[in-house]
Amino acid sequence: MAMLAFAANSLLCRLALRDGAIDPASFSTVRVVSGAMILALLAWPHWRRTGPPRADWRSAVALFGYMICFSFAYLSVNAGTGALILFGAVQLTMFAAASGAIASGLGYAIWYAALPGLKATSAATVQLSVPAIAAFGGVLLLAEPVTLRLVLASAATLGGVAIVLRRRAARE
Repeated sequence: MAMLAFAANSLLCRLALRDGAIDPASFSTVRVVSGAMILALLAWPHWRRTGPPRADWRSAVALFGYMICFSFAYLSVNAGTGALILFGAVQLTMFAAASGAIASGLGYAIWYAALPGLKATSAATVQLSVPAIAAFGGVLLLAEPVTLRLVLASAATLGGVAIVLRRRAARE
């Protein structure tokens, strides 16, 4: 579910920005505010018991900066390429032991709920499915072209993810 939400995030970014209906900076602001609202609603029951956490403004500014960069990038890259760049960066961060309200807020809530049950290599590997999901979502929802390169790259990526996960499951 989290990978579908993350792929939907790429599609929503591409869809919102492709016809100039909104500029990247405004779109990023809406994403940050709506995502924060959903996460706050999800965390509210916990906060009522323990109190809200201390705000980490450096992380908030870094998240906004990342969203701005990707919003501007989505003006010129397709959904699959944007997701590949994004989740490649996330994967590097994970190995270093470190769009909205629905796609971002719920996607991250589901992901971080599932993360404790995953080993770092499995979590990083599963994220590699997002570009293929986003690319085919772009084909279905945004009329992006189906190319032989898209089909072969997606098959190779998803096949590699399946092999890694199958081998990891066999060892455990």
